[in-house]
Amino acid sequence: MRLERHPLGGALLHGILPALYTAIIFVKGSAQADPSAFQVNDKVAHAVVFFGLAVVCGPFAGYYLMRGKAELRGAVLGCAAYAAAIGAALEVWQSRLPHRTADVWDWVADAVGVVLAAWLLSVTLPRYVGWRTRSPG
Repeated sequence: MRLERHPLGGALLHGILPALYTAIIFVKGSAQADPSAFQVNDKVAHAVVFFGLAVVCGPFAGYYLMRGKAELRGAVLGCAAYAAAIGAALEVWQSRLPHRTADVWDWVADAVGVVLAAWLLSVTLPRYVGWRTRSPG
């Protein structure tokens, strides 16, 4: 039996990537900065990382669209809300770490990336669902 045929299998399968991406964000966001690493503008990095998080939630949202359990707007807003909430949670988490600082502007940069990803998802999710539900032949 394929995992996707199990009542929760498809949700688990499509939710693995966003969960792993989230874990990586918290691990990397908890570490001390490495001065020898390639330096990028902090706000740009925040926008890019949280754009990525919202985008990797796309297949998870697409799964619910394919099952008829969500509308496009709700699926896109769900991805955006998840990514924005993780951004806020990361800032709260970093405020508790002695070697990190929290900055509301980091969360604003996260939200900018999330909004751009929401636009991209609103365009690509219908195509993804159409591709996944197309019958062979």
